[in-house]
Amino acid sequence: MGRVNLAGIDGGVAQLGYRIGEAYVGRGVASVAVALALDEARARGHWAVEARVASGNPASIRVLEKTGFYRTGAAQVGELDMALYSCDLD
Repeated sequence: MGRVNLAGIDGGVAQLGYRIGEAYVGRGVASVAVALALDEARARGHWAVEARVASGNPASIRVLEKTGFYRTGAAQVGELDMALYSCDLD
């Protein structure tokens, strides 16, 4: 179906990554997976999770916003314009 991970944990802040298989897109799988990852981060004592998403990926932006993330800025990664997001867990 896909994967979700928390990495780069530093000072109680984790970095979120996820990828959902094409056959499962649009079924809410990503939202459930991200919500579960946030629950796990809380259980492990993290106080925030950050994510970055390509600005041209509205589906991923919707998943992040739906699960409590808010936009914190922008960055350039190679040729990609990225939107930066954060979710406070406390």
